[in-house]
Amino acid sequence: MKQGAIVGIGKIAQTGHLLAFNDEHIASQAAIVAAVDPNPVSRQRALEKFPYLRCYETLTECCKKEQIDFVDICAPPHLHSTLIKEAVQRSLNILCEKPFALNQHEASQLAELLRNHPDIIFIPCHQYRNSLIWKHLYEFKQESGTSSGWFIEFSVFRTEADPGLLGGTTSWRTQLSISGGGIIADTGVHYLYLCYWIMGMPKSVTVRTQKLYYTAAGVEDTAEIILEYSDGVARINLTWAADRRANSARMITRNGSIIYDGAKMLKYSGDRSGMLSVPDASDKTQYVAMYVQLIGEFLKQTASGRQNDAWIDEAYQSVRILEMCYRSATEGKTLFF
Repeated sequence: MKQGAIVGIGKIAQTGHLLAFNDEHIASQAAIVAAVDPNPVSRQRALEKFPYLRCYETLTECCKKEQIDFVDICAPPHLHSTLIKEAVQRSLNILCEKPFALNQHEASQLAELLRNHPDIIFIPCHQYRNSLIWKHLYEFKQESGTSSGWFIEFSVFRTEADPGLLGGTTSWRTQLSISGGGIIADTGVHYLYLCYWIMGMPKSVTVRTQKLYYTAAGVEDTAEIILEYSDGVARINLTWAADRRANSARMITRNGSIIYDGAKMLKYSGDRSGMLSVPDASDKTQYVAMYVQLIGEFLKQTASGRQNDAWIDEAYQSVRILEMCYRSATEGKTLFF
């Protein structure tokens, strides 16, 4: 039985990661026995829901008192680099929330560090790849035949930056020094790695950002991202300034299309159409299920003792594309990779 410590026990840890580790498919293989968080309120909240945890202020203190095999990093992005380096130093396997670094330079250093320690298994929390919705889209792209080109569009509308477990009027997601960016770094990076997974590396990026609601914040709350490829184009629309929560996606080719409206997914081919099975977006167990699959992949890889270079590459390239998005917005022009 592998034992781990979760580092950062805020909202995503308590509503996603810890619930996934308690799933019967994971619980027989691994357990989170300790939690690390400098905030005493967060530690107390965690103990109210997960009384079996032993809590510590720092990972150093935790490692002095616990025998752990891995860390699950759920702390804000500005802490990821330091925590990954400490985990490597202690020969601990690593799960890490996205984005795994604040910028490309930091990501490059971490990727090199991880590759130089092939006995340490690292996986980024790119759990959206385990959603049936995006698996349908991936399969459609692979089977559709896109020699005549394709267009994919994601739209993600939210009413605010997630306030987190402790709530309040200020979210760390709107503080540049902690988050590394606004809605692109927080929500948009999910769709950047999905695009990388589905279509590969883009050849160029064009981004425009706005502040429509969080006008006094140091980060963007709205963004339009265009990724161009040799055979198609992807567009990502993001905002924290909507009147309601909504998701949609579509992929259009000359040979057919696939459209998701937030509730159902339809696949079209010529005069034929069909409904594809997708989870209910309001069913939170489906969100936990994505983490269950991700943790299962991680545990399988740790059992093999072999590092998966593709996971390190995807984490690095996602941050590389993310930084290019912000450069494009700042410079006001299309940038080429």
